[in-house]
Amino acid sequence: MKTGIAIALFLFARASAWGQATFDPVHKYTAGSKSEYAFKLTAKTSLGDVVLTADIAQAVAKVYENGDADIETAVKNTALTIDGSPGPAQDQPATTIKMDRFGTPLTKPEGAAAGRSGRLNFLRYGLYYGEKALAAGDTYTIDRKEKDDPSIQAKGTGKLLGIEGGKARFQVSVDVTSPQSDKPMHMDATATVDSATGMLIELNGQLKDMPIGSSGGHANATFTFVKKPK
Repeated sequence: MKTGIAIALFLFARASAWGQATFDPVHKYTAGSKSEYAFKLTAKTSLGDVVLTADIAQAVAKVYENGDADIETAVKNTALTIDGSPGPAQDQPATTIKMDRFGTPLTKPEGAAAGRSGRLNFLRYGLYYGEKALAAGDTYTIDRKEKDDPSIQAKGTGKLLGIEGGKARFQVSVDVTSPQSDKPMHMDATATVDSATGMLIELNGQLKDMPIGSSGGHANATFTFVKKPK
């Protein structure tokens, strides 16, 4: 009898370990949950070094039966410096978009600041981890016309580097084409994700040929996007 119990406990422990070794890319949204992230972008431009910082607050306004969700996002405490001097900076009141259960935006922003919401669109590629369960070393493909704006197309790959301590780490490389730029923007990034919920903890990366302004210019940049402790 004791031997049978020992075997059962061993198999349960192994099953638990196997489960932790696999990442489910579905985001487990919870209505009413809130998160705040510290964002920083540093770019090399023709005007000099540009540094943009902001706090980005997100809240899950509604969760649908299929797992999709309405996400409210507000940008506050925005600060901009250009070659060390203060530049024009503007916060963004809350906008709302619908996200599918895999982290892909389905609708354009709704709200007073909808027209200014596109400046951080590249962050979305750190929220998508494919649509099938992944083990360490597995890769997934990013090849899509954006559902919220089909004129934007992204192609690239992601890789699950590993899962440890309740956190999954990803490597993402993607090229993004849009009518606003005459060349693709390239992003290389690493993402740290809550392995139980699929929600982002931290995203760090580099951008090449990031479009800036309306004059068709480009810049190379680095960025960080880190969840603040509650």
